[in-house]
Amino acid sequence: MSLSEAEVKSLVEEFLFKQDLRGFRYEFVKVNFDDKYPNEYGAVFNVYSPENSLIDGPAVFIVDKNSKEVHVL
Repeated sequence: MSLSEAEVKSLVEEFLFKQDLRGFRYEFVKVNFDDKYPNEYGAVFNVYSPENSLIDGPAVFIVDKNSKEVHVL
């Protein structure tokens, strides 16, 4: 099964909505796909502190193509 970028983004945003983010904000950047992992997408999000400072390095969430499960890299 193939997911669109919008579907991957939505799945991760739904996952984040269920988390206690403690004032941190996640901003979507892009979706990556690697041929080495054909059943997964990587969704990249910038992370901002409660003071609205960009945290060094993005967060990457892995979305399984088949189960649509999301986990953090």
